[in-house]
Amino acid sequence: MTRRMDPDDCILYKFCFDFVLNVALIIFGFIANWISFYIMWPDRKKSAHRLLLLSLSVYDNCVLIIWFLQKSMPAFCEYTGIGKAFIKMYRKQYYPFLWPLGSVFHMASTMTILFVTLQRFVAICYPHKASSMASVRIARIQIAFCALFSLIFCLPRFLERKVQNGKVVKMLANYPVYEYVYKVCLYYVLIYVVPLAAICYMTYRLMKSLREADTKRKHMIQIAGELSIPCCCCMSKVT
Repeated sequence: MTRRMDPDDCILYKFCFDFVLNVALIIFGFIANWISFYIMWPDRKKSAHRLLLLSLSVYDNCVLIIWFLQKSMPAFCEYTGIGKAFIKMYRKQYYPFLWPLGSVFHMASTMTILFVTLQRFVAICYPHKASSMASVRIARIQIAFCALFSLIFCLPRFLERKVQNGKVVKMLANYPVYEYVYKVCLYYVLIYVVPLAAICYMTYRLMKSLREADTKRKHMIQIAGELSIPCCCCMSKVT
């Protein structure tokens, strides 16, 4: 006979994972992002790569803040009993907007990682095009594209739920077609499948190009060593 789960066990589990563990990871990520931001800020007008990494650190910090408000704070309030008014206010007013906003920053962060990998891919695999395709101006366009595309694509998520008479009411989330077509097929394909496939392909090409360059370098060193011996012999004969 199985033991019925105690609700306090679930609350303790949420507190340990959603608050203690998450807060530790959030603090670590937040500090690391701001250190990177501080280091790369002076070169934002010179390096396209660093400009993209700056925008990535901003997006990541926004995701961490929303994750803290969405997961860690409710878990802390529920376990300690402090801030019950915050939980009620959060569930009735903030939840329908925080989750879609987090989706916007999450998608923008993922697309920025994709463009960072693209910059490296162009610089190594097509160095003659790096000046035109990996410039600071192109990086600014890519940052603007990430922000606008993520906001436009995630607009339907702001219409999934609304607050009516103090209660959260489903809107688009009521329609199974929307759930399957947009949330499952489009959203997860664009935020996980396509970026992961593109990053894997570009990483493979990068490693292949680096191995080929290393092989050519070793071959050139070998040829230079073979040519140096006859040259030394000729020079010794002349002297």
